[in-house]
Amino acid sequence: MSQGRIATNWYVSFPLLLAASLIAGIIWLLIHPHGMVILAGLVCVQLLGVLGPWLNLVGCRGRIEAVSDRAMEGDTVSVLMVVENRSWFPSWGTSVEAGGAFASALPYIGAKGVLREQLRFQAVRRGRYPTGCRLKNAFPFGLMGRQRELDCRRCFIVWPKTFAVPGLPDSDSGSRQDGWRLSHRVGTGGDFLAVRPYRRGDALRHIHWSQTARHDQLVVCERQAPTRPVVMLFLDVDPDHHYGEGPDHSLEWAIRIAASFVVGWGDLGIPIGLHLGAEVFPPASGGRQRRKLLDALALFGACSQQQSLAQALDKGEGNEDCVQIVIAPAPALALLSARQGCLPKRHFVALRGPAFVRVKEIDTPMPIRPWIEVTDPARVAEQLALPGNHHE
Repeated sequence: MSQGRIATNWYVSFPLLLAASLIAGIIWLLIHPHGMVILAGLVCVQLLGVLGPWLNLVGCRGRIEAVSDRAMEGDTVSVLMVVENRSWFPSWGTSVEAGGAFASALPYIGAKGVLREQLRFQAVRRGRYPTGCRLKNAFPFGLMGRQRELDCRRCFIVWPKTFAVPGLPDSDSGSRQDGWRLSHRVGTGGDFLAVRPYRRGDALRHIHWSQTARHDQLVVCERQAPTRPVVMLFLDVDPDHHYGEGPDHSLEWAIRIAASFVVGWGDLGIPIGLHLGAEVFPPASGGRQRRKLLDALALFGACSQQQSLAQALDKGEGNEDCVQIVIAPAPALALLSARQGCLPKRHFVALRGPAFVRVKEIDTPMPIRPWIEVTDPARVAEQLALPGNHHE
């Protein structure tokens, strides 16, 4: 936790003070002795401006830690900060900053004192917090500032905001009921498949009585077996396809939509996987998988490895058992070939509107028909869950 110098208005104020000191010295030597008083005052101001911040932070040490380890965008998180002043000088005018996430003023820390403060952090964007925590001081005149890093002992991850999502889209694999699908394997529900002779242990309600009477032996109906579908999410992360700034960037909304599917379908026990840049998370179910995918979405950044959407879809073509959900802005979908969009188990969520794409790209033709089309950030929750927005 080394102490470093930071410039405030040093390059503007200090040359002016030096010039004023020089003029005061000339007045003292050539015009009037009272110039010495002005010179002494200016020198004291410069010394206090340089030494004051150093004295205020010379003995300060501190740590900062989150009370919880996970939060959602929009939540208010409590952060505990402890600052100890080990020197014999009290500290005035110190403030704490955490990577632009929050700031708090600590007006006074007594000599050999300890200050504990509970800070409230409003999580407005996904990511890991707090980072870059430091104490800053420019007291008393703000001529030069000093800073000292705080020890971040426990960080927390802010997950993307989520919305209610519709049920799984229908496909050729069978009908859909409460997240279940009917497979072509033999089971006890769904459509009629075949008949076979009775085996010991078969339920009497499955006996086909007309065929039993015709063949003079017990005949049993075989029906389809219900099964959970497997979902693979494909997220386009190419920065050239996205548009916007800050929390309203189209990539942020694409990540929120992907997180919504992870939470909504994951809570039904549906196995979900994710293609995120160059990272591939195989499908799985349960709380552990949900946490892993949400962490990956929350921590994904510009420095992560990239992979084009077309390459990711080409790798996923061989997996015919997965329901594939592709989330991308309209310009990215316009680059896909008709072949890449014709798989019956591939469904597209398109971000299309002035908030998500550049004006000249809004009317870009796409070779595929979106399953869901999102056009307005204020209506994302409505457009994700609105049945009339599904183009099936």
